[in-house]
Amino acid sequence: MIYKKAPRAVRSCLLIFIPILLSFFLASHAAAQEADSVAPDESLNETDLQSLESTLSELKVLAPQLRVQLRTLRKQAGFDPRQIHLIERGMGHSQKSLERLIAMTKRNAFNGMRAHFLADDLRRKSKGLKDSLAYVQGRIQELNGSSNGRQADAAQQQSDEILMDLLSRYSDLVNDSVEFLKGKGI
Repeated sequence: MIYKKAPRAVRSCLLIFIPILLSFFLASHAAAQEADSVAPDESLNETDLQSLESTLSELKVLAPQLRVQLRTLRKQAGFDPRQIHLIERGMGHSQKSLERLIAMTKRNAFNGMRAHFLADDLRRKSKGLKDSLAYVQGRIQELNGSSNGRQADAAQQQSDEILMDLLSRYSDLVNDSVEFLKGKGI
């Protein structure tokens, strides 16, 4: 009855807006039902959490030693300081991503999408650490092989081996955590 008493312009606006509002309402109602029917994201269980915490603690033990070795390497001729800084930054970011994932799980605020982004960040940092390891290996071989390069005495070779071992172990730990998360569907 009200519809027939309204002016023609109002009636035409109502004919346009009512279907639009109705479609928004139906779409939001369907989305809400779909969200209710889908089970919430599964968080990591206690053993998964302990495994990640163990990896994080190993990374934290290795990090100071590796940083010292990288800083001594930075002072040597022939190494790009930006590359060394990139390695250190990758180390810090990978630790922070693991810490955030663990904290999110501990406080029962696990979000599957956020966990996926953190795992993806870890994957990128793992790839970056592998590339950095290849860079360091290549530069050490170049410097040891060149005639005008540094002198490869026993102390220097031992320092290089320690650096390569630490960087390799660190990179492997980050890669292992990426594979672990991938196996959990994150």
